[in-house]
Amino acid sequence: MGPTISHVSTVLRPVGPNAPWVYWIRRIVLLAVIVLVVVLIVALLPSGGSPKPAASHHHNSPGPSQTPTTTALALCDPSVVTLALGTDSDTYHAGDSPKLSGVFSNPSTTACKIVASPAKQVWRVMSGTDLIWTTKGCASAVTGRTIKLEPGATKTISIVWDGRRIDPGCTAGATALPGEYVLHAKIAGITGKIAVFHVTS
Repeated sequence: MGPTISHVSTVLRPVGPNAPWVYWIRRIVLLAVIVLVVVLIVALLPSGGSPKPAASHHHNSPGPSQTPTTTALALCDPSVVTLALGTDSDTYHAGDSPKLSGVFSNPSTTACKIVASPAKQVWRVMSGTDLIWTTKGCASAVTGRTIKLEPGATKTISIVWDGRRIDPGCTAGATALPGEYVLHAKIAGITGKIAVFHVTS
């Protein structure tokens, strides 16, 4: 049985102790709340059809072939890599401390490494056939290092000579006399190209 005329009249014209506009405001607020709830429910429901799977990012992850690895470099071939010796000046005064250097060059197309441990670094300063100074047997005077040589690259290592002769037991002796001196070195099996310098009074 549908609503009677009296029911419809009651809805359109609220009856109660308060003024009619009070009831209309209550109804409007209630209707607004109901509409808001319905809108929120619809917004939270997934859209029609099967939900889209979350985007996969696996394609960005490196596969087994892309995983960065540290490959051990092969030792440099002494017959390929060259070592050029030098000093920071051509001439020194007696008592100066020349800086001795060695420049490795890798002319090949493959990177390699030089393991220059103290025992594998022998620096010598000669005057004719006279051995003036050497690091042989004096490993504490040399700093060990591992050098990576890229293809076509050069790397420099250096050491300082105190300008004095070396006595047995690796102790410093007398100041080297004025004259011509020759720097020799063999590092990690690579023999360096000699360098000549002079000491003056």
